[in-house]
Amino acid sequence: MIAQNAIKSDALSDYSPDIFAMMMLLIAANLHLMTGSSDTSLVFMPNDAYQGEYWRYITHPFVHLSWYHLMLDASAFFILYSGLAEQAIIIRLFYVLISGAFSLNFALWFAPETQTYGLCGLSGIAHGLMAISSLEMMREKETFNIGAVSLIALIAKSIYEVITGQVFFEFLYFGLCGTPIIACHTGGLVGGIAGYLIKKNKFRLLTPNT
Repeated sequence: MIAQNAIKSDALSDYSPDIFAMMMLLIAANLHLMTGSSDTSLVFMPNDAYQGEYWRYITHPFVHLSWYHLMLDASAFFILYSGLAEQAIIIRLFYVLISGAFSLNFALWFAPETQTYGLCGLSGIAHGLMAISSLEMMREKETFNIGAVSLIALIAKSIYEVITGQVFFEFLYFGLCGTPIIACHTGGLVGGIAGYLIKKNKFRLLTPNT
């Protein structure tokens, strides 16, 4: 009986409501893929969002254009999010929010095609989470080199994309991911770094043990 209670306790302690909520939102936002239809009502289309369809600010990262697009984004996002050293849910969600905000604003500021095609997908946020994960590894002596190399590689990738105007791994998209908005990757990266620095300097009282 004690052993069974211990197992149940461990299972409950491992439950992460933030991951569950985002999985449910991801499923709901991509129900259109089951019917093979195209649904732009959740994509961030600037004119529609500005005219009162405010839900697009929240839903656009979760909606995808194909099963392949969904698989690429969701796998990278959840691997990175669940692998964060930060355990406070409020801070983890803050990381997602600020990475997404920078990703969206960079797309609007530096990618005119966003006005035409809109923006959707988790790739920008994933770039932010990768930057944060790298910075977290750099806090520890044992993983400093891995974190530094990861961050430098991520920055180099973003610079390459900005200079060439092409996504670094675009050959893996097979035309199933729509029109890539490169600026959102750079924005997510900048947002992730900014979020980590804000947390480090402003949120100490919320996370005294980190």
